[in-house]
This record gives sequence, structure tokens and C-alpha cells, in this order.
Amino acid sequence: MPINPKQFEEEKNSAKKTAENTIKKMTKKKSFNLRIFENEIPSIKAIALEKGLPYQTLLSSVIHQVTLGVWIKPTNKNLIKTSFTNM
Repeated sequence: MPINPKQFEEEKNSAKKTAENTIKKMTKKKSFNLRIFENEIPSIKAIALEKGLPYQTLLSSVIHQVTLGVWIKPTNKNLIKTSFTNM
């Protein structure tokens, strides 16, 4: 049975609004305070400099990868450096 044009338009508009709301939620950013050991800051900044990124962007990227399950925790210090520099 064919769908009525008015019902089709309503369904289309509803789907479009849902998609727009989803995109807004996924791209909205919020400030977040993070406490880290002071002696780690120079290393983080050095890694960020190697990548050509601000260190805040590097940290945000790492957190994002962890939440997506993409980042695998390395088992030793050398692997940590390799993992960060290969992002």
C-alpha cells in the first residue's frame, strides 16, 4: 500500500530533526578540568609539539580514542611514547 504524501513529509521531517539533534549532541563540547602529575606536563607538551598540536588537543584526542575503544593501553613506557606519537 503506497504511503500518503502528507504522512511521508511528516516522517521525513521527523527523521531530519532527529538527525540534526544527534549531530548537535555529538559535536557539542564542554570544558573539563583534569589533574595530572606536574612532572608529566613537559613530556605531554613535547609529544604534542612533535605532532604539531596544542597539548590540550592531544589530550582531548587521547580521551576521545579511549571512549571509542580505539586506543589500546600500552604495557611499558616506550610503547606509550610510540602510541601517542603514532596518533
